[in-house]
Amino acid sequence: MLIVQALVLALVQGLAGILPVSGSGHREGVLYLAAWERGGPAFELAVSLGMLVALVAYFRGDLSYLVTRALALGGAGTDEQAHARRTVALLAVASLPVAVAAWWFDPPLTAAWAPERLVAVALYATALLLVGAELARRRRVAAELGRAPRDFSRRELRADSGRHEGTTTLADATGVGFAQALAVVPGLSRTGAAIAAGMALGLSRTGATRLALLLSLPVVAGTVLARAGELGEQPAGTAPFDTLHLAIGFLVAAGGTWWAIRFLLRLVQTDDLLGFARWVALFATLVLFASYLVIG
Repeated sequence: MLIVQALVLALVQGLAGILPVSGSGHREGVLYLAAWERGGPAFELAVSLGMLVALVAYFRGDLSYLVTRALALGGAGTDEQAHARRTVALLAVASLPVAVAAWWFDPPLTAAWAPERLVAVALYATALLLVGAELARRRRVAAELGRAPRDFSRRELRADSGRHEGTTTLADATGVGFAQALAVVPGLSRTGAAIAAGMALGLSRTGATRLALLLSLPVVAGTVLARAGELGEQPAGTAPFDTLHLAIGFLVAAGGTWWAIRFLLRLVQTDDLLGFARWVALFATLVLFASYLVIG
């Protein structure tokens, strides 16, 4: 049974931690619905490390470009160096709010663990963020073209419009950074908040998604460091996972993360985020309904 639990928890975290549906909310929801004990620091470290490896592997080209150009390696031109250094600085700016929020708020939330009804409410908020982002994008496109949103065909409404991530400004980075800082509340999707903020600021769906995923790198890396610092602890009420379960957690989380990145980047080029909003609302309703059945 522990093998199934390790597999499910790692898969949920690998998928939902990348897709705009809230990894923390789905983890807490699954733990509650299945009446499972949570994984300890070692298991959380294995899962986070798997996610980090997948993110680095997928974006290795972007990371190589930024590092070599920012450090003026490989004969990079001055324009490329300036662009890379500006991009690194903007990513740092966008990462600062979530780092501060995690340091300031996350320990007490981690200690108390949000009640299931609070998680459900936060999941509903994630759904509203995604719906709001799509409605704002449609209004912006309609205003640019001088047409009413109701005059657009379904295909036109789903079309990806706006600026690409290479045009990100300091204001964009700041706005996205503060938006993703909301994700310290379990159930609020960091990816979803970042994408919604980017789209509201004029980025295309694809541009906002790529920016959100690049910003996942420092977030997940920070989680790895935090969990590594907790090794050796075995809090009460945690599952007794052994080395096999840790290996399963690492591999499944890595595979799930890789697939989720590919799926999400392909989807946002031709489709909207409303499918994710519907799923999050459905899952939140399931958790909320179960809580009333159990608690009464």
